[in-house]
Amino acid sequence: MPSYCRIKLIYHSSISQKTVDNDIESLRIEDGILSKEGKRKSYYGHRYERIGKNRKKALEIHGTICFGCGIDLEEKYGERGKGFIEVHHIKPLSHQKKEIVIDPEKDLIPLCPNCHRIVHRFPSDILSIDQLRNIVKRL
Repeated sequence: MPSYCRIKLIYHSSISQKTVDNDIESLRIEDGILSKEGKRKSYYGHRYERIGKNRKKALEIHGTICFGCGIDLEEKYGERGKGFIEVHHIKPLSHQKKEIVIDPEKDLIPLCPNCHRIVHRFPSDILSIDQLRNIVKRL
């Protein structure tokens, strides 16, 4: 019997239920049943600058329907999904050696969060939009 079960058996009325629950949680963490998340950490890294007006212009041109799977998030989620879409750089900024000029019509397309994550899932093998569409078609 795991140790946290024994605590329930020896529960005594002078010990608060919160104390018992905290003890059980601590033991379950020690036993590897639960894990903690949410610790705040600092890190140093690089981010590629994005210009908001490029995103806005791309959405004015292309709309907010995913170019990968065709989902309209407003249609799916109602008001909460209205205007919610990510913008994908067809030529990934991380593959560029320097700053480049972005043409919102040719270089940016709307992708839903799922399609965008799948495109970038393997950084060494970023999918083209045609590859993504072929995957979506097969499903």
